[in-house]
Amino acid sequence: VDDHIERLNADMHDMQSLLRSLQSEQEHEILRVKEATNAQKASLREQIEAHEAAIRDMDKELRLKASVADVEAVLDSKAGVEEVNQALSQVNQELESRATVEDVKT
Repeated sequence: VDDHIERLNADMHDMQSLLRSLQSEQEHEILRVKEATNAQKASLREQIEAHEAAIRDMDKELRLKASVADVEAVLDSKAGVEEVNQALSQVNQELESRATVEDVKT
């Protein structure tokens, strides 16, 4: 009976050692996972900040660009081909009606 109790005590001692060892391994694994998770969180934060900065830069650039309505208004106010041809014709008529250098000399 004493021999049996000693074996049970030894088994219990071995089980407690095994349990402590498993707990220690779990604690180390939990710590490793936490560190890895924190590193991933930091990396994600950096990526988010970089994307936010890029979006802010694009927003600034887009605000500086003309809108479709602005471009249409400018195009509507530009002279057409007929108007340019008419203006050139008037310029030519004015130039033809002016005196030449020979006319002025005589």
